[in-house]
Amino acid sequence: MVAALLVGTVPSYAETNVFQQVVAARGGCINIHTIEIHGDTGLLRRNFSFGETDGKLYGKPVLKWSDHDVADAVRFFRNCWAKKVALQGPDLQSYAERQSTDFENVLRQVVTAARNAEAQNAAKQAAQLELKKAKAQSEREQKEEEARRKQAQLAEQARLDREAAEQARQLVEREAPKMAEAAKEAEDARRVRQAAEQKLAEIRDRVDAQISARNEALAHLQRIEVARQREIERRDELKDDEKLSQPCKILLQQFNEAKLGMHLREVERLFGCKGTQVSASRYGGSVVETYSWRGSTDQSSVTASFEESLLRSKMQFGLE
Repeated sequence: MVAALLVGTVPSYAETNVFQQVVAARGGCINIHTIEIHGDTGLLRRNFSFGETDGKLYGKPVLKWSDHDVADAVRFFRNCWAKKVALQGPDLQSYAERQSTDFENVLRQVVTAARNAEAQNAAKQAAQLELKKAKAQSEREQKEEEARRKQAQLAEQARLDREAAEQARQLVEREAPKMAEAAKEAEDARRVRQAAEQKLAEIRDRVDAQISARNEALAHLQRIEVARQREIERRDELKDDEKLSQPCKILLQQFNEAKLGMHLREVERLFGCKGTQVSASRYGGSVVETYSWRGSTDQSSVTASFEESLLRSKMQFGLE
């Protein structure tokens, strides 16, 4: 019967405060020992130290806890523990008293701390508002002083400008005849300078024409010389082709003198004849060709690979 009372001691939702709803969610007073006293309150207190007072205490915003809410929660907590003692025996009495006292102290401390923190926030906001007002007043006064100072500066500048304008007018009156004479001299000098520049331009044009003609003649001679050299190279190439078209037999010494990186034509001249192309292919944008030559004996031979006409590998068989 007592156990039944412990489970059924929570009034209806409309008559309960938020703490009673928390106990009801735990199964009623029979599970009052599962209510955490220090867990959430410790986090709330740490947040209060940073001015954060929007946390919740047992599901209700901590600042919304009234003294009446605190008294109701404490009374309900004590009643639950009293009924739990009645069910489990007097040995639980002292523990129930400590829990109830601890719960009341912690609850009141947290609510009071929240109110104090909120009061500090309000005081801080008020102080900040006053500081902003004072700053705004100081800025207005500074702007007014700056405006007055600028106005005085403008007035002084206007006076100095008037004096300077009068001095300039008097100077113009005195210097006008001299300025007219200087203008005439400047105009005469300008005409002389223009004539000299025209003369100089004509001379430069003639010199440039002569230089251009000389450069063109030199370029023509260079083109003739390049053509002559190319013709000589072409004839030499033809002679090489005719000479290298003759059959030859490669000696081991010639093979050894062929070095990697030599041009195909250099290798042909070293061997004394052109090789027979065995294959040609393209790898990664480069043309790779393979040539073979007969050796000094019937069974001997030389094979060489060229990449972009440069010797990359060579091998021989039976050379002497």
